[in-house]
Amino acid sequence: MKIATRLYRRGQITAEQLAESLCVAAKRRKPIGQIALERRVLTIRQAMEVLAFQSEHSNVQFGQAAVRLGYLTEAEVTSLLGIQEEEVPTLSAILVELGYVSTQTLAEEISVQRELAHAVV
Repeated sequence: MKIATRLYRRGQITAEQLAESLCVAAKRRKPIGQIALERRVLTIRQAMEVLAFQSEHSNVQFGQAAVRLGYLTEAEVTSLLGIQEEEVPTLSAILVELGYVSTQTLAEEISVQRELAHAVV
C-alpha cells in the first residue's frame, strides 16, 4: 500500500485507478472459511455452523466465531489469515497487471522505498 500511495501522491496513478486496484485486490481475497475448508482445518458442517453463528452475531468475524465455537484456535486463525494475505497479489502487482504503471516505474518506486527504509534505520 505504501508504494501505491506514493504513486498516487506523485501523480503517477489517479484516485480512480487506486480505488479500482483496491477493489480487484478485495475480490481476489478468499474468505477465511474457504481457506480453512481447502486446508481441511474445518469440515463443511463446522463451517456452516460458524456461518450460522455469524448470522446471529453480525459483528463477529468468521475466525472469531470459529474460536468461540471451539473449532479453531487463535493460532490457527492467525495462520489462516496469513495464508489469506499471501494469496492475494500485492497492490503494486495489480497496478502493473491493470496497466496503470510499468514494471520499470514500479521497480523505481521499490528502490526509493528501500532507500527510505534504510535512511530511517
